[in-house]
Amino acid sequence: MPLDSLWGIEDRNLNIVKANHELENIGSSSDMYSIGRCFGGHHICLSSLHFGVYLFTNGIEEPLFKLFDNVDNNFFNSLEVEQEEPIDPARIAAIKADLRF
Repeated sequence: MPLDSLWGIEDRNLNIVKANHELENIGSSSDMYSIGRCFGGHHICLSSLHFGVYLFTNGIEEPLFKLFDNVDNNFFNSLEVEQEEPIDPARIAAIKADLRF
């Protein structure tokens, strides 16, 4: 599953605060915190109540799927950079990571 974006703190399109406002607006519970977005506008989230990494989808009855039991090396080791062409500093913000699980 491609991870399109990991949120940052800059006040731009990939801002983590803006992303979490969006997550609230699409019906997520208040304990979910988005750390990135994947294909289709779905959010990769952490929960403040339950350990784990989750996929929050919108538009279905049961929108929450647990991907990993915790944020340890399994989650971080699953991130791989898709490199279709050489990376230069100007493109860093547009790099995609591929979650393979």
